[in-house]
Amino acid sequence: MAVNSLNLTNMNRITGLQSGLDTDALIKNLMKAQQAKYDKMVSSKTRQEWKRDAYVDLNNTLRKFKDEYASFTNAKSNMTSVTAYKSYAVEMAANASLSATATANAREGTYTISVERLAKGAVVTGGPASININGFSASVIASTQIGKIASFASGQTVDGEIRFSVNGTDFTFQSTDSLKKVMDTVSNSSAGVTMSYSQVTNAFTFETKAVGAYQGLPEPTEPPPFTYVYDGTEIEPPYMAPPGDGATQPELDAYAAYQTQLGIYEADFAARRAPLFAAYQADVNQYNQDLAAYRADQTHTVSLTDDTGFLNAIGVDASQAATPGQTALLTVNGVSIERDGNEFELDGVTLKLTGLSGTPVSLTVKQDVQKSVDMVKSLVDAYNTLISDLFAKVIEKKNTGYAPLTSEQREELGETDAALWDAKAKAGLLGRDATLRTLVDSLQRAFADAVGDRGVLSGLGISGDIYRVSEAQKIVVDEEKLRQALTSDPDKVYHMFTDRVEDAAGRVNTQQSGLMTRLTAAMDAFVNEASGVNGGKISAATGIVAINRDIDEWTEKIQAENTRLYNLQESYYKKFAAMETALAKMQSQTDALASFGLQ
Repeated sequence: MAVNSLNLTNMNRITGLQSGLDTDALIKNLMKAQQAKYDKMVSSKTRQEWKRDAYVDLNNTLRKFKDEYASFTNAKSNMTSVTAYKSYAVEMAANASLSATATANAREGTYTISVERLAKGAVVTGGPASININGFSASVIASTQIGKIASFASGQTVDGEIRFSVNGTDFTFQSTDSLKKVMDTVSNSSAGVTMSYSQVTNAFTFETKAVGAYQGLPEPTEPPPFTYVYDGTEIEPPYMAPPGDGATQPELDAYAAYQTQLGIYEADFAARRAPLFAAYQADVNQYNQDLAAYRADQTHTVSLTDDTGFLNAIGVDASQAATPGQTALLTVNGVSIERDGNEFELDGVTLKLTGLSGTPVSLTVKQDVQKSVDMVKSLVDAYNTLISDLFAKVIEKKNTGYAPLTSEQREELGETDAALWDAKAKAGLLGRDATLRTLVDSLQRAFADAVGDRGVLSGLGISGDIYRVSEAQKIVVDEEKLRQALTSDPDKVYHMFTDRVEDAAGRVNTQQSGLMTRLTAAMDAFVNEASGVNGGKISAATGIVAINRDIDEWTEKIQAENTRLYNLQESYYKKFAAMETALAKMQSQTDALASFGLQ
């Protein structure tokens, strides 16, 4: 950023006509001494802007680190997920019947699987539209109005409004709509079915999106609202208003007795009502469970009504029962297993069934320790780069002989030299910055300190030089030691990285928390401090907020100084103008006297 030089000579002037002096040059030289104060002010403002930008850049750097290694949106490198420490891989030969992926909860072992039946949805299939033996073409389905198609099954025609329902969802169309619009609308609705047409069979079908068997569960009856008529030995005492000011002692005693009787009554009422309400609540809970099961069951069947004969016209008999759906059936290590869908989890392995097995498929689940080792190494490499950059900023010294360039100086130096000058002028902006020093110290301690009673990270093969606050501590990874730790107790490694322990006030207890929690807490603390946030509130005393306040103050001072200098410059021009006027008069008088002498 260049410092704008003061440019007050912003109007066309005609000067020096009598004296022959270069008035603009003279005034410019006179103003140079005055401009030094102005340039110093602008320089101070520029340095504050540079420091603010430096804070912003650091905040962005820390955010990118967290996004990469501490965010669930980045599954491949997220070190706060259990999958980073308990990664499993599935080994199996290519086949057409199933695919498998392991989760963090997988169990190591070998599985032999035969897919004997795929899960299917219930379906209602229409008869062929026999009048059109070649079937409807894609263009007819997509663009031709229903009423303009010559005929459907049984020679019926369609005209006017079309109404039908699928699983209780009503649909209304016009004969001017296309078959594609009808199918898309039904398929994208809450009816839970897909309406389609096949040129192979020349028939329309309605098939449930949910696969699996329909159980025909009855719709449950909601229990009636809870009512309770009190039937107890105590009788509610007649209402008594609280005594007012100046009440007599007998009145106070009577009200106290009333409150005692009211308390006895209310306690008896609550005791008698409680078990009845608990039973009612149990009935409500059971009803909600039954209703959820009923609604889920309804997604496994197809129920049609044909209000205007459209379904019959396209060959679909609305009264026919749906062909029931079916569950998936497979044999795993000799055990027969049935599932409602074709994709499900089994012992931490997600299976996706794609076809029937000609021959059994064998797969082996193994812990992928190397993947976890590589993820830890990637984290450490990124940390080492980050801590080196941060520490370099902390110890960087200022170049006192390099002030921000004015626009005139920048133009004189040229682009390349000006860039070199800027680099030297910006050096040490955050040197010995207390907030940054605290961040560096916290990040280094995150690796060095013990994690509660779980031990130190060096026990996992993650260590560095002896901790020193005066040096950037690089971390190294002993791959073999880390691999052994991940193999023998991946849960311990996971907890040493991800545990989060907070105190009563919700602050992170860094002594008990894991590495990733420590790192992110230190970064969050820096961002808050650098941004001027203290205890969740904006503070005008620190960080970017304070810097922006200083920048605003410098802006006001610069504007005031600019006004002062402008007025000073104008006074110089007025003085030179007065001199030119005096010289003009003197010349006029000299000329007049000379003319008299000649006569």
